[in-house]
Amino acid sequence: MKKIDTVSLNHQLDLHEPCSQHVRGNANSLSIEDSTQNTSLEDMVRQIQNCQLCQSSLPYTVRPIVQLNSQARILIASQAPGRKAHDSGIPFDDPSGERLRYWLGIDRKQFYDSSKIAILPMGFCYPGKGKTGDLPPRRECEPAWRQPILQQLPSI
Repeated sequence: MKKIDTVSLNHQLDLHEPCSQHVRGNANSLSIEDSTQNTSLEDMVRQIQNCQLCQSSLPYTVRPIVQLNSQARILIASQAPGRKAHDSGIPFDDPSGERLRYWLGIDRKQFYDSSKIAILPMGFCYPGKGKTGDLPPRRECEPAWRQPILQQLPSI
């Protein structure tokens, strides 16, 4: 399998190629078309980069943030990027990331080595702020992306 050494999907979105071409259904019933079930992880990353599933529900422009590599042996399953990660395009680029790296006993270089650690949040984009903190992750990402991506991470 081809190595993807992407720390995050820091990119300019092509708004003319929305994710809806790959995903069918609504927020309660989403599925990736059969043709994407057999796509490579690299192709899925490109599709995620162009995803627009939740744009109309977000206070900011979509900016999917994941760290994926088919060689990764550790998966960090998180909720959704925070505002600071959204701004930088780097997962866990905030005090919660410092705390997580401390708990794991690893430094930034080890943490962002995608061949070792994959980061797959339930929601790929910052969901915005609520009354008591960040809003919960959007529900569109998990049913559309999680299982197809996990199938491409054989060492997890």
